[in-house]
Amino acid sequence: MPHYFFHVRNEGLSSQDDEGGDFDDFASAEHEAEMSVRDLIIEAVKCGDSVTGWKIEIADADGKVLGLVPAGNVLH
Repeated sequence: MPHYFFHVRNEGLSSQDDEGGDFDDFASAEHEAEMSVRDLIIEAVKCGDSVTGWKIEIADADGKVLGLVPAGNVLH
């Protein structure tokens, strides 16, 4: 089962996912990243923070970034 990491990026700030998770395929990992971005947006709004520029990078076990999920993509 492939292992993916979700690194959070936010206007110059970043949070590395050192644990990651196993998913059936990239589509499943991407779906989970979208759910994670939604959760981050909810928490940011509660705190009065902006989500401009926020995104999650989906990386494989070798550290290669395979995809991005920008916050703006899940706000629609």
